[in-house]
Amino acid sequence: ADIDYGEARSFSAYGISGIKVWVFKGEVMEHDPSAQERRMLEMQEGNRPRL
Repeated sequence: ADIDYGEARSFSAYGISGIKVWVFKGEVMEHDPSAQERRMLEMQEGNRPRL
């Protein structure tokens, strides 16, 4: 999977506040022929394809 990650912190008089973010940007295996075949089979069976 292609995932970006980021985090930020803020220091204030009341303490430290922070946030972490994960952004899913898609599967890397989209160029894999067997992954495309599995996706087509899932679509034909009526299952929701995994992106």
